[in-house]
Amino acid sequence: MFIDKPIPGTGYVFFMALLMAACIFMPFILRHFFRFRLPLHIALIVSLWGAASIFGIIIHALYNTHYTLTERTLHLECGTLIEEEIPLADIRNVQTVAYIPQSLGWTLKWKGFCNRFYNGVRFNVSNRTIFISPTDPEEFMKLLMERIEGLEKSS
Repeated sequence: MFIDKPIPGTGYVFFMALLMAACIFMPFILRHFFRFRLPLHIALIVSLWGAASIFGIIIHALYNTHYTLTERTLHLECGTLIEEEIPLADIRNVQTVAYIPQSLGWTLKWKGFCNRFYNGVRFNVSNRTIFISPTDPEEFMKLLMERIEGLEKSS
């Protein structure tokens, strides 16, 4: 079993922390320039602080991203936000990428388990493309390909 716990990119963490701080302080800044009635100001505080808590959860996920490679599966986890276990037999087209367009989260065709925007690994599972950001993408890709080839030989 191989476990990789990559360090998040400082730019990504800084950007999330900046968004979080903006959401926390924005109600007070806006109240200084505009006169809101109390119910509107309370709604503004609740909505922006709710957004700030989401950014806090994302920061937590960035620092708790890890990938576990066993003999038959690849387990991907980003904090408590996203978790997936992929059978190695389903993985196709493994390649390294310099830029990761889908860092954390999912769309219809892409899914990201990344904690930075650069130096990652991309592979296909069924009709989806999955991006990960291991500590050493070249080494992780080599190890992943060895396990996949070993699985194919034993079948």
